[in-house]
Amino acid sequence: MDPVARKKLNLEVLKRHDANICDILDQSPHCFDTQKNSWEKLGYEGVIFLTQGKAAPYFSLFVLNRLAIENFSLHLTDFEEINLNAEFIIYQTSEGEACALWLYEQKDRERI
Repeated sequence: MDPVARKKLNLEVLKRHDANICDILDQSPHCFDTQKNSWEKLGYEGVIFLTQGKAAPYFSLFVLNRLAIENFSLHLTDFEEINLNAEFIIYQTSEGEACALWLYEQKDRERI
């Protein structure tokens, strides 16, 4: 599928889940979310999108979950700290919870 057509289709799907989304800024084909205290998967796995919204919060990470109906969304205002290491994007939520995102490709982790 042509990349422009794929982006348009993905944007339509994302808008069904969050009407505030107006653009896809980047994406990676495989991601999962874990909690740092146990490094157990939280049940979110799938394509991750860096999205832009029409209104605040303007930027979010959104995982279209392949494992369940509930998707993962992290507004980029919802965390206190974010770090990149060799395997994970580690973030601390505003509630103090430490979590991590794993992306298959290292270049995707660095870019997103």
